[in-house]
This record gives sequence, structure tokens and C-alpha cells, in this order.
Amino acid sequence: MEKGALKYLGAERWVPATDVNALAVTDDGNTLWAATNKGLSRITTEMTTLKAKADHYLKITEKHHRRGEFVCGRSGIIDEDLTTGSVHISDNDGLWTGYFVACETYRFAVTGDKKALENARKSMNALLWLTRVTDIPGFTARAIRRPGEEGFGNGNKEWHLTPDKSCEWKCETSSDEMVGHFLAFSLYYDMCANESEKKEISAAVCGMVDHMIKNNYRLVDKDGLPTTWACWAPEKLNHDDKWLWEKGVNSLEILSFLKTADHMSDSDVYDKEYKRLIKDHHYALNIAQHKMKDAHCCHIDDNLGFLSSVTLLRLEQDEMMRSLVLMGMEHHWQYERIERTPLWNFIYGAFTDRNCDIDIAVQTLRETPLSLIDYKIINSTRKKLLWSPEQEFWGEDAQLVAPLPADERRVGRDDSNFFRADYGNGSSSEDGTFFLLPYWFARYSNLLKETDDK
Repeated sequence: MEKGALKYLGAERWVPATDVNALAVTDDGNTLWAATNKGLSRITTEMTTLKAKADHYLKITEKHHRRGEFVCGRSGIIDEDLTTGSVHISDNDGLWTGYFVACETYRFAVTGDKKALENARKSMNALLWLTRVTDIPGFTARAIRRPGEEGFGNGNKEWHLTPDKSCEWKCETSSDEMVGHFLAFSLYYDMCANESEKKEISAAVCGMVDHMIKNNYRLVDKDGLPTTWACWAPEKLNHDDKWLWEKGVNSLEILSFLKTADHMSDSDVYDKEYKRLIKDHHYALNIAQHKMKDAHCCHIDDNLGFLSSVTLLRLEQDEMMRSLVLMGMEHHWQYERIERTPLWNFIYGAFTDRNCDIDIAVQTLRETPLSLIDYKIINSTRKKLLWSPEQEFWGEDAQLVAPLPADERRVGRDDSNFFRADYGNGSSSEDGTFFLLPYWFARYSNLLKETDDK
């Protein structure tokens, strides 16, 4: 019981086994002992601050989730030991490292902590490396791996060895990486960068956008063909039903990219392209309702939509254009409101100045477990859970009507599916950026205030 509310503390996160044979609670109610056939579990509550939790997750991220200066999840964990396994090489190293750059950029802007600036700078340079390592002007790699790292030299056709043989880079880059790069570069450029760094970032950003414009708003790969998921072309988004689901969010993405390049360049080409896509291809109308209702089955584009909105709204000054972006955000957030995702709530509140369920967002941060190991979670056996039949229409497994509290469900990033009742196997761990970014964004936006900044 917690303030009159029942909490479900399931195996394997909270107790080592499902067969709980005995329970004992201390007189003050702050400690619970549970006896199982696999041993004792001691569960305690402790008063702390969100800032202290943020510090905790930052330490975990720095110690266990950095591969060089790239930040990502850890896999191959044995017996809950984060010194086992390795930081995996993902398809979205640019996005998740971009998350970390954004976290530390906001932290630096709020606190002036030089360590935050140093962290942001190092990972920003890792993102720049992704933009430079390919031999295709303006084409950004998904990931980079060095000799000795998992998979190096295995002959996978998506990986390419650099001429000096110092590393391999992965192609087939998607829109996800681009969103992460533009979010991180735009924030760092305005809040952290010195003049030399601004020139480097501007060159990278304009190079990426030049590549998109040259190739009719596609990313063209090593094989000379467009990549599968990086498409912002008008004839595809507006006239090809295969891109119906991405039409709105991809329109939002490319407008944010063009606006960022225009912000960092003296050239008028990016502003002209921005206005052309709006006037000739109604991209502004596309973004006014960019979310397609999907029975809460897929959350990748949800995250990309909110992140792209941040990038665009920070720079767009035209009130009419802003109103269309905010119209799309209103529709999107109202549909996703049930998820209680802190970052999305805070973004909505910061840019609309409306009720954003800030108390619910804080509660989710409060409930987030200190351990970010993806324990095996089984909730489907619980009674009185509400199930939704919507997913069956899409050929998906049944999900819950609403996600369970953060301490009762899987650990995951903002694009994870928290409507699933069961998940995980205990062999992986998330980095802490899914807590750090909403926390520091909210602090920067004056939605949260704490005095514990030591």
C-alpha cells in the first residue's frame, strides 16, 4: 500500500521469484521483506529529489552506457551485473547519442556545470564523426564500429570499411538518426558552441540538407539507391499511399531540418525550399494533424514528432506557421496523453502554455526504478487489468487500455510500447537519457524547479 493505493511489486525486478512465502513490514512502513524459495528481497522507500535521481542515472549512463562517446543501451548482461555484456551498436546511434547531447546541453544551460558542457561537447563530436566518416557528401552513418568491437569485419553488406581501415560505418540511414542529429546540433549550436564549433556544426547540418535537396529529399546510400526509411519527397508523402503513415511526421521533420540549416547559414536556399514545400506541396497542412491514430501499436514516429516539434518551434517565428505546428502537437498529445510520457507532456506544456498533466509526468519520473535493467515483467496473469481489442484490427497482440505505472512495467525509452503487459528477459539495460532529457528540459522550461544543484 502506498498512500491508500495498491502497488504490484512483481518478480523479477522486486523479488527473486514468484513464490513469495512470507512477508514482513517494518513499523514505519518504509521497508518490506519478502521471502521466496530463491532468497530474501528487501524493498525500501526513501525520500529523495528528482535531481538526485537524475544524478544517479547520469552516473549509470556514463559508467555503463558509453561506447567511446556514443551513448546507447547495454546487452548481454549476466546476473544483473552491469559490468558484464557490452554497449551495443544500434541502428540509431545518432538518435540516442543525440538524446545525450540534448540532456547535457539543457543541464549546462540550467546549471552552468562545466562537466555537462564537456559531456555534450564530446558526444556532439561523435555525431560530427558520423557525418564525416562516409565517403558520400552529406550522407550520415547509422553507426561506427572499430577493430575489436562486436561484428567488425564480418562482411555484413551494410557495413563499409574506411580507406584507412580505422573503422567501419553502417549505411541504410533512416529519418530517426536525422531527427536526433538536428535536435542535438541545433540545441548545442545555440547554447554551448564556440565560434569554431558553430562553423563545424553549420557545415555538417548544411551538408546533410544539401544532400537531401540534391536527391529530391531522400538519403542516397552507398549503392546509389535511396535508403528505406529516410524519405521526405513530396511525390512520396503526398501521392504514394505507402507513405500515408509517415506523411505528417516526415513533413514535420524536413521543415525542422530546413529551418535549422537556414538558422545556421547565410544562404537563402534553405528558406526558399522551406517556403516551396509549404506553398507548392502543402507541408504546413500536412503537419497540422501529423499523427495517425494507430491503436497505440507503434511509438517510434510519436517520439520523432515531438522531437521535431522542439527543433522547429525553437526557430520558427511566424505566428501562422507556429499555429499549424501547435495544432498538430495538440492533436498528437491529446491522443498520446494516456501514455503519461514525461518528455511529451513537458514539450506540450512548454510550447502551448496549457495544462500538460505535469503532476502525472512527475509521478512517472518518481516511479521510474533506479535500476534500468530490462527485467522479465509478467503482468498478463494479473486480474482486473483492462485490455483493449483495438490492436487485433492491426494484426497485433492485445494490449492494455493504458500503460501501468513505471515501477510495474518494462523499462524503456520514449519510443517503447508501454501498453504491453509482458516484456523483457533481464539481459539488457537502458541508458538514463529517457529520464534525463525530460527532467532537464522541464528545468530549462521552468516547468520544474529544484534547489539541489550542487
